[in-house]
Amino acid sequence: MTEKDTQTRLWQEITGMVVAAVILVMAAWLLVPEPLVGNPTQTELLSIRVETTDQRVLSWKPRTVVQRQTARAIVDYMATLHKHNTLLPAKQVWRGEKSMVIHLRTEDDYQVVVLGKAEENGLACGQDGLGLAGQVPACQNLEEYIWDQIQEDLSARS
Repeated sequence: MTEKDTQTRLWQEITGMVVAAVILVMAAWLLVPEPLVGNPTQTELLSIRVETTDQRVLSWKPRTVVQRQTARAIVDYMATLHKHNTLLPAKQVWRGEKSMVIHLRTEDDYQVVVLGKAEENGLACGQDGLGLAGQVPACQNLEEYIWDQIQEDLSARS
């Protein structure tokens, strides 16, 4: 073997290891779930927008002390749930029919969780619509929990 063949083989091995490391990191990022709300104590629920079956759009924002306590309970519940990273662009979250849109704010950014009518999984992304969306498995439980929490306030305003 010549010195040139040795260097070529060395570069091929290094390239192979780098590619394998990138594939491993990407697979871990896609397969390992992360919390839906990373830091619940620093997360604030800003608003919830609900589209009802009769095509009405209802908006809920925590204003009173009791509503802020309800919002805190919702954020704490959301902190127990996980999302799976996807390669789905966040812009696609806003397409299609939505039944519930939840706006959250942390110290660093804004987050939106979209729970759709036709999908069994909800989607979470940054509010600016850039980047990738995370998928929230079995979001019906989350939607039912939130609806139970805010239904009394919404029906009192209607």
